[in-house]
Amino acid sequence: MHKAYKIPTLLGLIVLVGGLIGGIVMINSRQQLIPKAAASPTPQGVALSNVTDTSFTVSWTTTISATGFIKLMSQGKSDRIILDGRDNNNGSQNKRIVHYVLVDSLTAAQTYKFVIGVDNGQFDQNGSPFSVKTAQALSSAPQSDIASGVILSGNGQAAEGVIVYVQLPSGQLASALSGSNGGWAVPLSTIRAENGDSWLNYDLSATVYAIKVDGGPDGIADAILTTAIDKPVPPLKLGNSYDFRQSREPISDATGKQTTASGSSTSDKSGAKSLFDFSSLGPVTPLNEGLTLDNPKKEGEIIYTDKPEFFGSGPAGSSVEIKIESVNPISGE
Repeated sequence: MHKAYKIPTLLGLIVLVGGLIGGIVMINSRQQLIPKAAASPTPQGVALSNVTDTSFTVSWTTTISATGFIKLMSQGKSDRIILDGRDNNNGSQNKRIVHYVLVDSLTAAQTYKFVIGVDNGQFDQNGSPFSVKTAQALSSAPQSDIASGVILSGNGQAAEGVIVYVQLPSGQLASALSGSNGGWAVPLSTIRAENGDSWLNYDLSATVYAIKVDGGPDGIADAILTTAIDKPVPPLKLGNSYDFRQSREPISDATGKQTTASGSSTSDKSGAKSLFDFSSLGPVTPLNEGLTLDNPKKEGEIIYTDKPEFFGSGPAGSSVEIKIESVNPISGE
């Protein structure tokens, strides 16, 4: 007895062909719809400050909120990850625009190398890790002398979590982070001379120095003042420049510019930028620690096509070996 076969109707053929085409489209689309990881924001205005015999501070800003950390590279030991002090206090990493990391528990007169971490990316200095040498241990610091003040946002509210840099002539850069009420304090008496081998000598009432406030996208402020009026420094508002050499009471003129009581415009006379010998640790460049594979997204992923596409990145000149596990394994370089 012969088995009967039915010839598919036209409608059946259309359904079969449509299903085949749809399956191909879905398979191919699967390769195209795999998202690539977003690039981490690049650190801006990276600065090294508060260098002592056992610690140093690294600070920077980002254009968007991101997590931040420092990876300290130790010879013969595991790399050490140091979080922003505010993250250490609450036990989790938070995204923020202003980043401030204290690296401590170090050895005197030793050179340390580090990279900056932002979200999932890491950054070095034009292909090499950042480098800093801790200072020699010194005897007890001179008499305590602390500069302090308050930082205000552009709308006059307390500016929390912005960086206040203090630069005395011939001294190393010092810094502090403003608190919840916008307040800040920097011990001037523990600032070292440029070479780090001695405490800085300065006049407690007549030294002219500069302050720079960095709030990232929220704005900056700078001021030039003397040690005679820094307890406290008059409030500094982001977006303004100040000159307190003649008076500690700035006023606003008809144009809205901040001026001293003598009437001279701070933007014309302060000279804060030339006095403030501030330079960032740039150039800051993305760190390529190795090869990354963006598509397929994960190891062992099943690929539903006989012509898979691979996307990724890595250092120039690197060799990549790809192996596809199947009935007949395929590998190539």
